[in-house]
Amino acid sequence: MANVVLSTQPYKGTRDFYPEDMKLRNWFFGKIRAALELAAFDEYNGPMLESLDLYAAKSGQEIVNEQIEKGKIVLFSSHQMNYIEEFCDSIAILNNGKIALSGDIAGIKRDYPRDRIVVRSQHNDTIKGELDLPCATAKNGDLIIKLNSPNDKRAVMSHIIEKYDVDEVKVFEPSLTDIFVDAAGDNQKEA
Repeated sequence: MANVVLSTQPYKGTRDFYPEDMKLRNWFFGKIRAALELAAFDEYNGPMLESLDLYAAKSGQEIVNEQIEKGKIVLFSSHQMNYIEEFCDSIAILNNGKIALSGDIAGIKRDYPRDRIVVRSQHNDTIKGELDLPCATAKNGDLIIKLNSPNDKRAVMSHIIEKYDVDEVKVFEPSLTDIFVDAAGDNQKEA
């Protein structure tokens, strides 16, 4: 019988965790598990949790879709809302380890408060100076006006259209990034 030498090196591609890292990993997964249980999610054997950015770079959308078609639950963690909108139907936004907002993306966007309007005009600076409302200028030059209440939309829009030469006035449609920032907050402000 020949002597067989077994390697003590881990298989290529396996992940080793040092005790401190394993404690951190177990703590993290415990917090995620607790938060998901509060939201009435069940744990299944075989879900995967990996940074969406890393996963997308490694495998691409076709593998994600393949997993979904097989009935697998795919759980992503990302701050890249454009990826989330592309890959996911439902989301849970966490703030300090607690679920701040959850549900299907279409419903969340539909139910988002319609308390901002967008104005495109050559008179944006004048409009901004006249209104006693918080205003901001978007990157494309549009004026974004924050209303006191969604019920003020019609009156403010009518006032602007009647008084100024306006190219466009519309209700602000939030991106998922806007919603994420509102729901997750800016933790730097709290520090």
